[in-house]
Amino acid sequence: MKLESDNLCKLLAEQNPQAFAAWLLEKPLSAVRSARILKTELSIEPVRADSLIWLRLAREILHLEFTVSWPKEPPLEIRMLDYWVRGYRLYRVPIHQFVILLRPTRREIKNELRVGNTWHRFTVIKLWEQDPAPLLKSPTLLPLAPLARSERPVELLKKTLDQIAQIHSVDERREAEVRTHLLAGLRFDEQLLKSLFRKDVMRESVTYRAILREGETKGRVEGRIEGLVEGRWEEAQSILSLLIGDQFGKVSEAWKAQLTHLTLAQIEELTRALRKFERPADLSRWLKKHAANGV
Repeated sequence: MKLESDNLCKLLAEQNPQAFAAWLLEKPLSAVRSARILKTELSIEPVRADSLIWLRLAREILHLEFTVSWPKEPPLEIRMLDYWVRGYRLYRVPIHQFVILLRPTRREIKNELRVGNTWHRFTVIKLWEQDPAPLLKSPTLLPLAPLARSERPVELLKKTLDQIAQIHSVDERREAEVRTHLLAGLRFDEQLLKSLFRKDVMRESVTYRAILREGETKGRVEGRIEGLVEGRWEEAQSILSLLIGDQFGKVSEAWKAQLTHLTLAQIEELTRALRKFERPADLSRWLKKHAANGV
C-alpha cells in the first residue's frame, strides 16, 4: 500500500515540533523547548499548511511544507507566498518557511517568487544533501535519516535501524520502525525493505492507522484508492468526494448524483485523472462521458 509521505512527516512534526525546530534552525533542543504546533488551517478560504510551529520565546513561526516531488501546478512558490500572507495576517509575527523535499527531482527547484515589486523567498531543504548525523541523534527525526546524504545509502539505512533498536520503549521502537519503513520506500527497493523490516510491523502500528485517517480527512491520497479502502466502494466514493472538494472548493449536487453511478474502477480512473483537471468544467465533461446510465 502506497501512502503519502508528507502526511507521515506532518505527523512527526506534530508529535515533536521541538526536534524539527532545533534541526532546521541549527540550535540545541533546549533553545526551542517552547515550540508548539499552531492550527494549520489558514483563512480566508481554508487551505492547510503541513506544519506551523510557534516559537513562544522568539515570537516567530516556522512553516514546514513536506513534498516528495516539486509540484508544477499550482507552482509551489505561489503557494508559499499565499501561506505566508495568510499566516502573517492571522498571527502578525515573522514567519520562516521551509520546504523539505524528500527525494531528488528533475524539475526546476525555486526558493523565491519575483513578480514586479513582489519578492518572496523561502528555504528549500533537499533532504538527500543533508548531513544524516543530526537526524540519527533524534528519535523523532530518525525516519528521515535514510533519505539523507550518503555514499553508501544501504549502510545508512542499517545504521538507522541500529539506532531504532536502542530505543528503550517497545511501542516507541515499533513506531520508529514503521515510520522509517514508510519513508525508506522513497529511496530503496521493496525487496530490500522486506529483508530488513519485520513483516507484521505495519498491522501493529498506531502511525500506520493515523496516516490512513489523515489521508481520508484531507482527501490527499496517492496511488490506488482500492488499495487504501480495501475495495469498499462506499469509502472510495467518499474519499473521491474529498479529493474533488479539496481541488474545487465544494462538490456540487450534480456531481454528487453522477458519482453514485461510478464503478470502483471508474472511481480509481477519475482519481488519477483529477490531478490534470484545471477547471470544474473538466470534471463535468469527464462525468458526463463516463458516468453510467447516461447521467
